This record gives sequence, C-alpha cells and structure tokens, in this order.
Amino acid sequence: MRWVVIVFILILHALMLGWSAFTHSPLVDEPAHLVSGLSHWKHFSFDLYRVNPPLVRSIAVFPLYISQHEVDWKSYTDNPCNRTEFAVGFDFLRINARNFHILLFTSRLFCIPFSLLGALICYFWAREVFGNVSGLMAFLLWCFSPMVLAFGYTIMPDVACAALGATACYFFWKWIKTPTWNLAILLGVVLGIAELTKFTLLVFYPIWTLILGITIFLNRKHNAYQYVSVQIKQFVSIFVLSLFVINIGYGFEGSFTQLKNYDFVSRSLCGNTKWNYETGFTVTGNRFRGYLLGEIPVPLPANFVMGIDVQKKDFELGYPSYFWGEWSNEGWYQYYIVGLLIKEPLGFWCLFVYALIFSGISQINRSSFVNEMMLFFPIIVLLVLVSSQTRLNHHLRYVIPIFPFLFISISRIGNIFYYKERVNKVVIALLLMWSLISSLSFYPHSQAHFNELIGSHRNAPKYLLGSNIDWGQNMLYLSKWLKEHSNARPFHCYYKSLYQNDQVNIIDGDVYFDMQPPNEPEPGWFALGVNEIYEMSKQCEYFKQFEPVNIIGYSVYIYHITLDEANRVRQEMGLPDWKPLQIPQSEKEVVP
Repeated sequence: MRWVVIVFILILHALMLGWSAFTHSPLVDEPAHLVSGLSHWKHFSFDLYRVNPPLVRSIAVFPLYISQHEVDWKSYTDNPCNRTEFAVGFDFLRINARNFHILLFTSRLFCIPFSLLGALICYFWAREVFGNVSGLMAFLLWCFSPMVLAFGYTIMPDVACAALGATACYFFWKWIKTPTWNLAILLGVVLGIAELTKFTLLVFYPIWTLILGITIFLNRKHNAYQYVSVQIKQFVSIFVLSLFVINIGYGFEGSFTQLKNYDFVSRSLCGNTKWNYETGFTVTGNRFRGYLLGEIPVPLPANFVMGIDVQKKDFELGYPSYFWGEWSNEGWYQYYIVGLLIKEPLGFWCLFVYALIFSGISQINRSSFVNEMMLFFPIIVLLVLVSSQTRLNHHLRYVIPIFPFLFISISRIGNIFYYKERVNKVVIALLLMWSLISSLSFYPHSQAHFNELIGSHRNAPKYLLGSNIDWGQNMLYLSKWLKEHSNARPFHCYYKSLYQNDQVNIIDGDVYFDMQPPNEPEPGWFALGVNEIYEMSKQCEYFKQFEPVNIIGYSVYIYHITLDEANRVRQEMGLPDWKPLQIPQSEKEVVP
C-alpha cells in the first residue's frame, strides 16, 4: 500500500510539473540555457553559459533534434568578458517565435525526472535512517515544496543540483558505513555527474573529507590500520573518478591546461592590477603567471575553470539587490535565511521547530553522530556559502540544494507515529497537512508562494522581488485574460516577459506590448508586473496609489485607471490634470 501511494504521488508530482511547463512562459534565463545546450552538441563548445556546468541543458535539448528549429549565432562570442548566451537565446526565441513554446515545453519535460529522483532519494534516505513514516514525510515535503514546484520543470539546474547532490551524499553515507570498491566506483561516478549541474556542489569535496576524517578519528580504537588504509585509497579513487566524469561531461575540452595559460576576468584570479571596481575587468589577466603555481596543469576542463572565474567576477561586481523594501549594491547576509522563512510554508517551519524540540528531549528522534553530520554539514556549509555572496542577493533558488537534507532531517519526527502519543501524532499530521495545503493553494503559481508571516500575498513585493515572485512566467496567463476581456482596450502591457505578440497570438491593434510605462498617471488599461512597480528607478511607483482590478498569477497587476482617478493621483503628485492631446478636426485618427 505504501508503494501504491508513492507511485501515485510521483505521477501527480510529474503531472503538476508538466502542467506548469506547458502553461508558463519562459523564465528570463531559459532561452539562454536552451541555446547553450544546443551549442554544446552542435559545436562541441562550452563557452555559452559557462557559469553553470552543462548537464541539465544538454539533456533538455534532446527533443530539439527531432524538431524543426533555426539558430542565429551572430551574437555569439567566446570572449570571457561578455556573456552572450542571453543575446543568442533571444535571437533563437525570435527566429522560432511560432513554435518556440512547443520547443520549450518538450525540453522542460526532459528536466522533470530530476525532481522525481530527488523525491525518491528523500524517501529512501529518510526511511533508512528514521523509518517508513519518516520516509513518506520527507517524500511529501519534497513533492509539494513550492520552491520545487516552481523550478522543478524549468531548464535551470537548481532542482537537478539538489536531486543529484542528495543522491551523491546518499551513496557517500552508505559508503561511510560499509566501504567497498563497488560502492566507491558508483559513488565516484554519481559525484562527477552531480558536479556537472552546479559549481555549488564543489563544497562536497571539503565536506566529505572532513566527515571522513571525523569518522576515522571516532572509530580509531575499533578500526585496524589496514582497514583505514583501504578506506582512504577508496576515498581518493572516488575523487579521481569524479574528476574523470567531469572531464567526460565537457568532452575533455581544454583539460590539463596549465594554470598560467588562462585569461581570467575576476579580481580574485586576474589580480588587483587588472581590476576596476566600477567597470570590473579592464583587460584579462592571470595572477599565477611567473610563479611555480602557474606551471601546474589543471585536471579540469578549461570552461569549467573559466566558468568559476566568470561567476566569481559576477559576485565581485554585484548587482543592485532588493530586500525588505530597500535596494542595495552591497546586499544582506540574512537575505537567504529570512527569505526561506517567509517563502516556505509556515507549517513546514513549525515541523522544523517540532523536530528540533523532540530531538533535544527524546532519544528516539536522534540518529548517530555520522548520520547527523551527513545531514547538517551540507545545510550549514551551503547556506553560509550563498549567504556570504552578498553582492548578488537575487535568487532564493540558489539554496534549493539544501532542501533534501532539510526535509530528511525534519522527517525524524515520523518516529512518533510508532508510539502511543496520540496528541503529538495529531499535531504533526495537522502541521504536515497545513504545509501541503499552503503550497497547493498557490499552484500553479508556486513561484509567488509566500507564507502567512507576511500577511496578504499583496505584501510579498515589499519583501522580495525578481525570480522569487516573477521571472516572466505569467505572460500566457495575461494573454488569456486579454482574450477574455476584449472590452479592456486600448491596453498597455508593461511586463518584462520574453513572450510578445508572436508567441501569445494577440492580433489586436489596441494592445500594446510596451517596455516603458508613462512617467505620469494617465487614464486607461494597464498591466504591470511587481518587478516593474517596485523597480529601482521608481518610475512606476505611482501605480501603488491605484487599486488593481485583477491580479494574475499573484504577480501581474491589471489596472483600469479612470480620468478622475488619474487626476486625483496627479494632484497628489503636484501635477496638472490630465487632458487628451488636442488634434484638429481634420485629423481622422485621434490618439491621446
């Protein structure tokens, strides 16, 4: 019966992700990932989107080989100072405008199995550590997490990174308990595959080394020297094999290039003399040239190394970030922790607190020290790593890789169901239901999910913006609303989505997909995304003075501003009343 439930929920999870993949327009990064994946296969090049390893997008583009499409490479350059994947991706969308959504949808479907893998790993790992009930609990927390539902269908590596990272750690946990050569070989392959999703998982190398060292120290009186020696040899083999898999993933492109032969763009690797804090790089450089360290051949693909360098440059330069109603170029260390507290369901955090309390007062909810290390070290290290990069506080999805470890750790309270404490069972069941219902109440707009700590969902943009609410995914929902409300004309859309007329199929001369709204209040029909209303320039801030007639996907606001309403706000702003442009009677077309 348990497996019937698991299979049913897996199918439901896949269908939910599939429906989101079909009904949502592309997120800002997706066309760039898509065309970069094509470049890997067609040109055997990994220059495009080098700031992420190529695994997910390389798999996602498989269906494009049996589909008709065109690619315009004129914007392409391999210059590490320029990230041209976005320009090439936009050209790809423009050329294939009529069938782009089908290409995108089929590519997204190939990413869904990563999320299914993540769910199963949560189940197996939690079950083996804490029992069957805990396995089901961790499984449910993954399948109905709003962050997983929001990004599990996209051509972006965050959920795949979480799933494969948890898979690698799961096998490492099994190897720590019973080190065998077969398991070591499997672990090396899985670790290498996981590293091909995101550079974030490079932290596994020091984390695992630390865990192994602590384990050997704790068992020093019980393990013979020969046993420890074999274990260390296997551990080194795991790392070497993982590096081999990484090189295979890049086709050994530029592998074993000497460190001195790289042209770096980040301040950390090119050196202070080549760095300008305002513009970033001036020319490329390499701080290792002329030193013995520069003679070392790097056992990694060239674009793997350059990807880390370019990403480091992005972190060093930084971008304006928004948090708690403020814009900043410096960012906030608490960004991800507070963001998680208000984004994940409140019932989920109540379960987290419950698990902490019962772990402290009851032995039945605690596991061995090694098991606890395996769960908490990745959470702490990954959270500290992303929180330390304060100059790029943009995307909470960067912390999705900690979710499997968080879900499994929380699931320990499932042990209570084996005892007769009826009140605790009821409380835990209610909290779990609260978490699931909270998430499902936002579906399919899971990207805009916020919990009850912020009050109404209308308060969400006061705390976070960007991909945490809207990343251009609601254009198809907006176009549906426009088709159903033909009386809302003329209509001006100021929503930064990659889809425009050709993709949404709105042939209406009174619908305008403009990029810039009027600087002052004017009467008419308008649609604005939350990112436009709260943008740093405050050009659209006056729209906060109007009440929207509808909100699409919790992030796109529809306004019908009457002449009286426009003039009321204009007076508050110290502006003269709005009057239509006076055109001589001889003119037939009157356009205010």
